[in-house]
Amino acid sequence: MRKFVGIFFLLVSNFVSSQEKSTYRFAEVDSIGERIEETINLQDKNYINSLFDFDRFVDRFLIKSKKKKINDFNKNFIGGFRKLDLGNILTTEIAGGAFYNYLKFYLDEHRKFHLLFRLYSEDEGINYHDFLLEDTPDGYKIVDMYVYLTGENWSDTFKSLYVGYILELDKPELKKTAKPYYLSFIKLKKAIELNNQGKSEEAYKLYQEIPEEHKKNKTFRMNLVLITQNLSDHIYARAIEDYSKSFPNDPGLYLLMIEKTMAKAKYDECLQHIDSLDNALEGDDFLDLYRANIYYLKNDYENAENYFLNLAENYPSFLDSYDSLLTIYAETKKFDSAIEILEIMVKDFELSKNRLQYTVRENFIDLYDSQQFKDWLDKE
Repeated sequence: MRKFVGIFFLLVSNFVSSQEKSTYRFAEVDSIGERIEETINLQDKNYINSLFDFDRFVDRFLIKSKKKKINDFNKNFIGGFRKLDLGNILTTEIAGGAFYNYLKFYLDEHRKFHLLFRLYSEDEGINYHDFLLEDTPDGYKIVDMYVYLTGENWSDTFKSLYVGYILELDKPELKKTAKPYYLSFIKLKKAIELNNQGKSEEAYKLYQEIPEEHKKNKTFRMNLVLITQNLSDHIYARAIEDYSKSFPNDPGLYLLMIEKTMAKAKYDECLQHIDSLDNALEGDDFLDLYRANIYYLKNDYENAENYFLNLAENYPSFLDSYDSLLTIYAETKKFDSAIEILEIMVKDFELSKNRLQYTVRENFIDLYDSQQFKDWLDKE
């Protein structure tokens, strides 16, 4: 009995120790995400660059070979590629008015940590970066990044460039070393180019030549959805269904579909994709920006107003929500509410009355001619 009790306490002790280690790892990874957000928004690129493990990143797509010319090319490619500056890419966006927000960390099916960030800019809209972390002797390092708006990992993006060079350099070596996958990857890129040129049927036909085993890849299936969107509804629906079955609740697909359906004025379908993305992300209230804009385009000003109000409450420093509310109130002749928004713009965003007077005169003549606006201008 005494021996049994001893074993029991040993098991409990090991369990508690394991739990403590997990808690520590979660806190460590979470703090990395928070610090990335803080430093990037301060336009400090050094911290994220210190986390980016270049060697492990390129190992995800470099072809290993005993041939001298392949090895020499790899060395030259790596030498030039080392100039890649992830931090500079992000801080340049911030300098242009974008902002970067850390949303969460999570563990994937391989027990690898990921950090999820939202990037928003007025020109590009909402995008998400999903950083893959690897636990190294030097701590957690970034070894890849999945970009939602492109639907592929950074390593796949650069792989396409790299393989193109290798194919020209040594086609036999590519076939021997990379096997059929790299050739399928080249074919996929050609199909994407055809689709971007408006040749969707040719792109779809070329895609069908890719071996089935390679079509199971996430990047391949994502691009099939984009290609078939311009074909029949039946083919498109089947592509989405196949993708969803293989990668259930994948948020990258939903963001791409939001962009596509919004551009085609398929507003109800777009709202469904927004809700699906929100659920897949386990909540991102900044998506109210897209909901509000869609309802505005549908001339549903009540819902548009409510979502812009939510956005203003949750992100009080986001000027665009107030600008949009001003537009809605001016167009619906809610002039008292419009004046309240103008007051916020003056007090919280330090916009001058002269500037706002010009904006209202050029865009909202009914508001400009209203007694409420005249009284507001005369008010000290």
